[in-house]
Amino acid sequence: MNRSYILSRDDALKLKYTKAQQALNENLIAIMHSFRDSGLIDLEDDELQALAKTLHLVASCWINYQTALLSDNEIIEAVIYQDMLQMLNVVRPMATEQGRKQMLELEEHYKGRL
Repeated sequence: MNRSYILSRDDALKLKYTKAQQALNENLIAIMHSFRDSGLIDLEDDELQALAKTLHLVASCWINYQTALLSDNEIIEAVIYQDMLQMLNVVRPMATEQGRKQMLELEEHYKGRL
């Protein structure tokens, strides 16, 4: 079954899913603003919004992708860390010199937890 079909059959679940997606989007935008305020990235507002949407897609799709690949459908900590690495890979090319150094350190941190 696909997500749209399941959500169309359960209004409470659809509302919960929608709220979770909105919260994820708001969190990503806040994180990107924090990155910009800290000098880690140098993006205009429209670029920041586009990056947050891209990261939202990565985060949302990564779990679904991994769930489909895992035989027991169990999302473990390593899957989440790999998702973080994927998002850092998207952001790193847009980072300032300072931001790039910090993102490489974060990447090493998450790689060490895989």
